[in-house]
Amino acid sequence: MYYWVSANPSDFAGTPPQRRSGHSAVNIGKSKVVMFGGLVDKKFLSDIAVYDIEAKQWFQPECTGSGSDGHVVPQPSAYLCAVIH
Repeated sequence: MYYWVSANPSDFAGTPPQRRSGHSAVNIGKSKVVMFGGLVDKKFLSDIAVYDIEAKQWFQPECTGSGSDGHVVPQPSAYLCAVIH
């Protein structure tokens, strides 16, 4: 069974991420969805956006630390998988 949900930008607070395909999204607890990467106009993205379901608000978290390659977030990617560990 499929359900279609229609929403307008005015239904949400904060700045929503740009439209994209091939991103990954994962639920954190019962109130947050974390989205990473994707593809826009043949450009791979490495941004992270969080949607707070209860507050109906988008925000971009501050990312700290670095990987072995010196980057704070993973390399730009699309069509990847995400899990909670």
